[in-house]
Amino acid sequence: MNASIDKPIETFQLFKTAIDRSGKSFDNFTNAEKRALAEITKMDVDEMNKLFKLDLRTGINELNRMMKEEQDMKKAAEEASTALEKLTKIFYIFVGYLTPVIKEVHRVIDGFHKWIQANKETAKNLGLVLTVAAALTLGLTLLAKAYVFLVAIVMSTRSLLGGKSAVDVIARCWFWSKFRARTFGETRTSCNKQC
Repeated sequence: MNASIDKPIETFQLFKTAIDRSGKSFDNFTNAEKRALAEITKMDVDEMNKLFKLDLRTGINELNRMMKEEQDMKKAAEEASTALEKLTKIFYIFVGYLTPVIKEVHRVIDGFHKWIQANKETAKNLGLVLTVAAALTLGLTLLAKAYVFLVAIVMSTRSLLGGKSAVDVIARCWFWSKFRARTFGETRTSCNKQC
């Protein structure tokens, strides 16, 4: 046979024609014969089994499709390899620039760790101070939110009370009730029209 392994279509044509003329089918081959043919054609036994079951023209078309897929996969692998090589180079460049920073961060962390080991009581107190500071911050945040909520309520009730805020109305009622109690001896605490 003159077929070259570099020309898989011609090789397939020759073997397919020879097998068809012999009256045998690829299924009738022994495992050793199948492996030998696969080694000669540089194809997988399963691929060969699939191709040799097809007629010659369909087999050639399928082989062309498989070869194109393989070329596309090789090209994609080469492009991915090139991109990976570029990313690797970039990574090493960054590592080169960041090495002094990383060493300094390690030095600071090691120093802090040694300080904590040497000053366990102080570190414990520092942890307590940080916890109290976090709790105070949380408390102040909650107070600020409550203040904003109250301001929103006061501002929204202003329109309901004819331009007066709820605080104004409550303060006036309280003031007039105290004024009446002192001046006139009234003991009722309800608000009247003067509020």
